[in-house]
Amino acid sequence: MYIRVSEILGRLQNFSGIDEAVLSAKAEIGTNVHKAIVEDTSGDFPMLKTERAWAYFGSYELWKAKEKPVFKMQVPRLYDDELMITGEIDGIIETNRHNLPLLVDWKCSASANEEIWEMQAHFYWYLLQRNGIDVSKEKMLWVNLRQSKKYIEDGVAKYSPMLPKVYEFSYKNSVFTRCVEEAIKAWEEKKASLLFD
Repeated sequence: MYIRVSEILGRLQNFSGIDEAVLSAKAEIGTNVHKAIVEDTSGDFPMLKTERAWAYFGSYELWKAKEKPVFKMQVPRLYDDELMITGEIDGIIETNRHNLPLLVDWKCSASANEEIWEMQAHFYWYLLQRNGIDVSKEKMLWVNLRQSKKYIEDGVAKYSPMLPKVYEFSYKNSVFTRCVEEAIKAWEEKKASLLFD
């Protein structure tokens, strides 16, 4: 049994003030946009369900046109038998400006959570290393895709893509140490909950 990186990090975030329907709709858009990016990088035609999802995908296209990345691979779910964790990395890219491939992750968040994203970057870098995939630890890119919403007649919302905001993280031993500590705590909490269920 493995614990997901998203589960470890989810414990550190508080979504209690957000309506469950809003969270569910946002998660569905994020999943749809991620799938469309995979389709695009595979040479397939991206299928998006809503105008809002198209706007986020348009943000990705703006980033891609500017950066001109070479997509090296979409990474399957990775596992680590030491920490007993698992994670699904969005992708690995190469650019003309970097020697090693770069870890990249797509976000569709209204606001950035840099602390959590930096930890996620460290977890994913670790998983890649443990699975024999070498990427830069000097630069890991978290690309927050953005869209703007404008109301037109009769209160109908119109969505347009915007340039994404790119967050760059580099490996820090202190952040990785915290990741390991949080993975251990998450396992302790999981074991305790199994005992009392």
